Amino acid sequence: MGKRQYDTLKALIDGDSELIKGSVVANLSYVDFSNVTLSGVNATTAEPYANRTCPAIVGQNFGAGTEDGRGVANLTEGDLRPNKEYDAMGALFQETPQWVQDCQNANKVPLLAVGLMEPVPWVPNIFPVQIVKIGQFGLAVTNFEVTTMAGRRIRKTVKAELEPAGVTEVELASISNAYAGYMATKEEYLTQNYEGASTLFGPNQLAAVQQELARVAASVVDPSLSLNMGPAPLQINRSSLGTVETSAGVDVAPQNGNFSYVRFQPSISYTVGGVASATFAGAHPMNGVAQVSSFCDIQKLGLDGSFATIMTDAHWDLRYRWERYLDAESKNTCEWNIRSGGRTSQPGTYRFVHRGYAKNSGGKLIAYEGMSAAFTVTL
Repeated sequence: MGKRQYDTLKALIDGDSELIKGSVVANLSYVDFSNVTLSGVNATTAEPYANRTCPAIVGQNFGAGTEDGRGVANLTEGDLRPNKEYDAMGALFQETPQWVQDCQNANKVPLLAVGLMEPVPWVPNIFPVQIVKIGQFGLAVTNFEVTTMAGRRIRKTVKAELEPAGVTEVELASISNAYAGYMATKEEYLTQNYEGASTLFGPNQLAAVQQELARVAASVVDPSLSLNMGPAPLQINRSSLGTVETSAGVDVAPQNGNFSYVRFQPSISYTVGGVASATFAGAHPMNGVAQVSSFCDIQKLGLDGSFATIMTDAHWDLRYRWERYLDAESKNTCEWNIRSGGRTSQPGTYRFVHRGYAKNSGGKLIAYEGMSAAFTVTL
């Protein structure tokens, strides 16, 4: 599979390129995907919800994982039989009303009614739908992980809508602007493999996305068409929400320093291919975890004499480790794999930065930040 992807990519790179010419236009509209009515589709007695989407539900087979594995016990892709144990667990959080189960289709066994959770849903209902035209090239922007066949259908729909504006090629920008699980075709949905179970808004989700993308695309082609911006996304007051952070207890700084104290400094110099590290005192990482953008950064010394961040702990080569030390102290280690061939593995002068929150005896969180001594990297 990897070889086939490589061959296709190489052929595209080596092939003739096409100059993009023309106007740049982009439009966006918000849509409540829990309640989209499909134009030209009629509900029937047998299928009373054939013309709409549904409140978001995670299907039982989400827990089965994919063909690659990583599923939980007792759940299998494509199994349409309810698992009583997981059904009871899901009901502890929120019961799924019968009409929602009917809307989602009998094949989908509810696991979690994420769109109905209170006080706020566990998944957004309102999403941005966007079309971008760059000359003869079009982008259909969606918020979902799109299966191959669903993507083909979206591209076909949007291309047909944009062709009057001279668009000859449409590509998909998935998982953009927002995120809400998978988007499978109706046929894939009814099999209830992992992807179908992760398609939250019911069997008509793809049709709704095609419809709404076509609506926005029409306004890109004809600017005189009025485009409704749609409902405003839910704004959550985070301070009013509860927390699932574990109780980390009181943090204590080392006797010979504060929370930013560096227990073990990095070596003076490293070569590309080595591993640099620094260990800070710090505190428990569960304190204020939502407020910490990165526990570890790598900063590089610039020509102007100042340090600038080039890597956060989101980078594959930068690892962060925490361990308890003594009764209430901590060890927070930042470790950089200076990988040969890595884009950031360049000669220069660097330093580690560690940050977090410490909890005092009164339960108050106190922000801290520590910096290691500088070190050099050579080839």
